[in-house]
Amino acid sequence: MAKDNKEEIEDLKKQIEDLEEEAEAYERQDNDKEDQYDEFLDDAYGEVQIGGYSYSTSKALKDVDEIAYNEGFSSWANNEMTRLKEEIDDLKDQVKALEEE
Repeated sequence: MAKDNKEEIEDLKKQIEDLEEEAEAYERQDNDKEDQYDEFLDDAYGEVQIGGYSYSTSKALKDVDEIAYNEGFSSWANNEMTRLKEEIDDLKDQVKALEEE
């Protein structure tokens, strides 16, 4: 195995470790992930008008229908975990290929 491959493998393993930690945070549904979901909602839908007042979509949804908000958050977090796990699998395949060279 070439020196460059060893360095690349170590870099890939570090990326895998970082992504695994992020996936675990989604599984725990950490508060910072809820903040990211709020940001996702607000970016996607902007502000809503209720009775002449403006509210962020995330706040309005959470206050008006907390069950829908929580279901949406769970779905969003599951999609993010799936994306991360696919990315981890791709990186592991790259590591394996480099180790076999």
